[in-house]
Amino acid sequence: MIVDGKTGSSGGGKKPSAAHHFPERNEGVAPYRVARHQHLWETVTALAAVGGQSLQLTFVPHLVPTTRGIICTCYATLREDVSAQQIQALYESCYAGEPFVRVLPPGLTPGPKAVVGSNLCDVSVVLDAPNRRLVMIGSIDNLLKGQAGVAVQNINLMFGFPETLGLERVPFYP
Repeated sequence: MIVDGKTGSSGGGKKPSAAHHFPERNEGVAPYRVARHQHLWETVTALAAVGGQSLQLTFVPHLVPTTRGIICTCYATLREDVSAQQIQALYESCYAGEPFVRVLPPGLTPGPKAVVGSNLCDVSVVLDAPNRRLVMIGSIDNLLKGQAGVAVQNINLMFGFPETLGLERVPFYP
């Protein structure tokens, strides 16, 4: 599996550095921690737990000239033939009970602008049938869904509160 991630400055670290200086970031895109990102191990571990077997994962994050938001495009080679409708139905079924995950209809793809300011995660799936590849795209606001929102969501679950308590914010856009 290959994951290509794009993150704004609030997701790419907060230590002052030349890479985070506005003239360096503006109108630029730069990969960082290629194949050695700090979240690689936990991602592989979580995917193995869900899939029931280990997998190989290459993760390449990129700093992009935005403040908030993360979008990841993930590529996986399929082991068997499956239709786009089956994949879409699987995603819709899997996330049906998740209040903060929006599985977008076929033909629509997510972007950070649509989730910034919220605890939402927008996802879409596309079947690249000729190459037997599944393309999965997800987008979050890294400050809410990525950090603070996840903490509040977990506290709600741990203490028996409604999962959505304090998190039912609408995105800033439009």
